[in-house]
Amino acid sequence: MWWQFFQQFNQILSRVNPGYSSWAPIFSEKSSYMLQCDFSYMISPQMFDTFVLPELSETAKRLDNAFYHLDGAGQLPHLDSLLACKDIKGIQWVPGDGAPDVSNWADIYRKINKAGKLTQIFSSQYQGDPFELPDILMDQVGSINNLVYMIDADISQMKKAIELLKKYRVI
Repeated sequence: MWWQFFQQFNQILSRVNPGYSSWAPIFSEKSSYMLQCDFSYMISPQMFDTFVLPELSETAKRLDNAFYHLDGAGQLPHLDSLLACKDIKGIQWVPGDGAPDVSNWADIYRKINKAGKLTQIFSSQYQGDPFELPDILMDQVGSINNLVYMIDADISQMKKAIELLKKYRVI
């Protein structure tokens, strides 16, 4: 049913649609969505592979840019399965309540990067200066080329944001 409506909305908007975005604020010119199964933190990797991964894989095949919302350390046992899914282009990592902030997961970022996937993180999940986090991750991981960093900043920080983008050759 979801796909029927997705296709109908696409058909209606096709003449004026400049691209796609979901609750995860990543813009994509091609079809995109943030897939998730928060229930999966309660099931084993075997159950995930049997009951969740087939549907995720089929859905990801129908999207040009599918991401997966990896919500908390309880879902980390499923990361290998997600990374093996060729149609999932990226992983949004959210450490979860009470977990160390996003600066403490270098092994996860390296693993996602090594699999050729993108990693999305939010500066709101970092306890320090959000403009320092890319440097910290660069030191830890060795590259931030596959990082989709959602930084919370206001207009008074525009100069600092532009400097950060220039430093990492984004603009």
